[in-house]
Order: sequence, then C-alpha cells, then structure tokens
Amino acid sequence: MSLNLRSQLAEIFAKAERKEFLQAEREAREYLDRQPDEEMAWNILGYSQLQQRHRREAAATYREAVKRFPGNPLYWNNLGTANRQSGELREAEEAYAKA
Repeated sequence: MSLNLRSQLAEIFAKAERKEFLQAEREAREYLDRQPDEEMAWNILGYSQLQQRHRREAAATYREAVKRFPGNPLYWNNLGTANRQSGELREAEEAYAKA
C-alpha cells in the first residue's frame, strides 16, 4: 500500500474514532471503490454503519467482508453483532460460531 493510501485510510479511521461516522462511512465507501481488498476499510465501513444504527447495511458490509476475508474472525464477530442487533438471531449465532 502506498504512503498516500495509508494516510487516507488513517484519516478515515481517525474520523470514525472522533465519532464522525457519516463522514467515515462515506469516505470508506469511496476508498473501497478504489481499493476493494483493503481489510481495514471494510471494518471502518461496517463499524461506522453500526454506530449510526444502520444495522442491516452493516450486516451486508460484513457479509461482503467475510466473503473476501473468510479467515478474519473480527468480521465474523461483527457480522454476528450486526445480525443480533437486527433481530436476526439465527444468523447471529452462525456468524459467532465462525468467529
């Protein structure tokens, strides 16, 4: 990853940490349009969506993340959380079991 991309991702992460979730979500989407295989960007996107209570969108984001990175337990756990918060308890249990 180039230094420029790394700094862009760091700034998006900083926005999420400052609870600027709408902006972080928008920028994470834009980043993923250019770099769809960047794991941290998927996590920032899903996290920002969850924090805005966009649970179904977050679940869709994490479903895509686990397709791309099936060995990452963080995404399975976060998919379980998004599903649980959406009331999809069976799907939550299945995701948590894979975490």
